[in-house]
Amino acid sequence: MLLIGVAVAAGRSYRDLTAYRARVAALSEQIEATERRSVLLEAQIERLKSDPVTWQWLARNELGLVAPGEILVVLPERRSSPADPSR
Repeated sequence: MLLIGVAVAAGRSYRDLTAYRARVAALSEQIEATERRSVLLEAQIERLKSDPVTWQWLARNELGLVAPGEILVVLPERRSSPADPSR
């Protein structure tokens, strides 16, 4: 009877160990992805600090801003089909 109890406990321990290793592998992968993203964000921060073209591009394309003296022209959305009067 003792031998059966030890075998069951060993099986459960092996399953726990396998699950633990899978979790560690998944977390390690997530950490690596986060570190890569951090490096990209740090590079973007440096570009924003040192490159006026980059922040001007972001101001124009992300915020819709224009430089002093420029004129913004907004065109109507293009219809998908000229024969479709409902659009």
